[in-house]
Amino acid sequence: MSINSKNKLLIFDPYFAYSDVYSNDNHKLKAFESRYDELDQELKDFLINVEVVSFLEEKISIPFELSLEQSQQLATIVMENLVAEIYIADIARIIEERLKLDSEKSKQIGQLIVFDLFKPILEKLKIVHGQKFVRRQEEPIKNENANIVNLKQ
Repeated sequence: MSINSKNKLLIFDPYFAYSDVYSNDNHKLKAFESRYDELDQELKDFLINVEVVSFLEEKISIPFELSLEQSQQLATIVMENLVAEIYIADIARIIEERLKLDSEKSKQIGQLIVFDLFKPILEKLKIVHGQKFVRRQEEPIKNENANIVNLKQ
């Protein structure tokens, strides 16, 4: 994947990828900006960390041989999780649907995102998702390594 830095941001940076993917949907962008503005500073700081872009490219996109379009869609899914637009426990299903991947690969990618990429902010995300998805917090996020993230904790 040989791309310049500007294009790399549009593909792998969750904020820019989301903004690019939905650039023709003013209503969705406005709602997104509002949710982003309300984000906890810890989550905003996480987003501007260059390691997020590197992780998505080097730990997921390259090893799983994702296309540039799939990679950008994945970064968008990460952003949607951060602003609680989609429920974190649904990440594997959403990856499977949007990236058109098999369920096993989608599950592996989802686990890498939740348990590795989101590791420093997982507790904060559990709070945000617990507030937004009150009815769904009974559903644990399963890690194949027998760890379970309970959003009630």
